[in-house]
Amino acid sequence: MPITKPIQMTAETWAAVQSLASSAVDQCHANTAYSDAELTSISTKLATFVASSPLLTLDVETVFAAPTIEQFIHTGLPTWSPASRGNARSMLYRMSETLLGTTTGDQLSRRTPIRGAA
Repeated sequence: MPITKPIQMTAETWAAVQSLASSAVDQCHANTAYSDAELTSISTKLATFVASSPLLTLDVETVFAAPTIEQFIHTGLPTWSPASRGNARSMLYRMSETLLGTTTGDQLSRRTPIRGAA
């Protein structure tokens, strides 16, 4: 199922979201176990989340930074089950490692549990 442009997003911003996601998938598809369709879906959702925030910039370094991914997992996927959010987190971290050349441990000192437990 194709991802549709959010109603409140301009066509120009939507084009930037799709371009960033497409470029990220092109760079990552050979380095992950996930299909291009899976990577496209989750990276487009993440980039849309970032584009809708006035405090974040739509660039690879910001979109695929660990704090951005964690914020997206916690607030951008409210209807997803904990297992689905965990899978999304894994996909995005694999992409992040390829795109930014870092490992998850380099980006986060402690991962916050999905359920918010301390």
